[in-house]
Amino acid sequence: KVFIIIFLIASGLLSLIYLRKFNIYEISNNYYFFFHFLAFLLFFIISLIFFIIKNHNIKTYYVIVINSVIVSLLIFEFLINKLYLDTHLQYQNEIKKLKNERNIKFDVKNIYDKYFEVKNKYSNVRLNINAKTFLNLQNNNILPLSNFPNSKILNCNENGYYSIEISDRYGFNNPNAAWRQNNKFLLLGDSFVQGYCVDYENSLSGHIAKKYSNINLGFGGSGPLMQFAILIEYLEEIQSDHLIWFFYEENDPEDLNQEIENDILKKYLQDNFSQKLIDKVSDLETILNGIQNKKINILKKNHDNLSILKLTKIRNILKLKFKNKNPKQDNNKDFNLKSYTEILSKTKELLNKKKIQFTLVYIPKFSNLINYKYDHKLNNKISKVAKNKKINFINLSKELKQIDIKPSKLYLFEKYGHFNEYGYEIISKLVTDKIIFF
Repeated sequence: KVFIIIFLIASGLLSLIYLRKFNIYEISNNYYFFFHFLAFLLFFIISLIFFIIKNHNIKTYYVIVINSVIVSLLIFEFLINKLYLDTHLQYQNEIKKLKNERNIKFDVKNIYDKYFEVKNKYSNVRLNINAKTFLNLQNNNILPLSNFPNSKILNCNENGYYSIEISDRYGFNNPNAAWRQNNKFLLLGDSFVQGYCVDYENSLSGHIAKKYSNINLGFGGSGPLMQFAILIEYLEEIQSDHLIWFFYEENDPEDLNQEIENDILKKYLQDNFSQKLIDKVSDLETILNGIQNKKINILKKNHDNLSILKLTKIRNILKLKFKNKNPKQDNNKDFNLKSYTEILSKTKELLNKKKIQFTLVYIPKFSNLINYKYDHKLNNKISKVAKNKKINFINLSKELKQIDIKPSKLYLFEKYGHFNEYGYEIISKLVTDKIIFF
């Protein structure tokens, strides 16, 4: 009887824990719906079997087995948390050691605690929103293409400190004055261009601004089609002589395949389509606030003391399997060259009307950038398209080799991630110097 009581209480508590903060934002997410439905189903089946069993001894063994499984899962979750914390702590200690050598203060807080710390100082603090989030929105007639406007955007910590961006009137990482001036360069791309994990003065845009005026439309998580849409929406408000569009080999091919399936983004390949987002700032903020509330709730769940009971780490592992059930694509083989060529053609046509020059910069993924002998097939395909369209083309791998800089030095600890402060500085100088001599 004791085992039976423990079993029923444990099963009921686990079900309540899973459902404790089930809300409208999670209903629209297949991942959350799947696990909440699974929790209900398991509880129902386990309870049903329990009441069907008539033999007292079998029922006792059944309860023991179920409780053993529950305890085993909790122990496994605890070990995963311990492993995660040990690995994360080791990584943080490596960064902390490096920062101490440079006499720079190191921030060890997690993003949940950091957000509320910064929020206590400033009222307009927002969490950075990744562009991929917008592709999962349901029942929305508007697709946002930028972050929160006129806000302090708390971003990532890859260099020992959390970068905080001061967003402009439309949600990009610029001073608002950039929209009123004649800019030498217009920057377009993903997180590398937005300036992930460094403060503005150490980003690509910040370094270029020390010598050339520029405006930055980079948005982390965006791919080629979304970046083209950003250009369509905001180009009329910009004065610039030269577009520098960064293509990232690691993400952009897959991002394009996902974006081409989005009903709103596909319309940008039609002539004269626009959402008129400049006139919908209030509507966009409503959507962004909803997304941020959901993100804060998720961070809180992962942060609270019940995370082990909720099997958070195990569910996150299953989430990756659930989301990535398709084989990882080969960026060279699966790249949608036809759609990308169409995007470049329409961009070139658009820029010609405004007499803006065009340079395409190819950023190889980390593993390829540090290996000069890697397969250049995708690079060569895009280079060929750029040449046919009379678009200036810069291959960063080739350029870094010529100036004899070890590419791995552009990343913290020479490991995978975004560029470090030195990396952004080197790339900004290399690209602008190359463009001046075209």
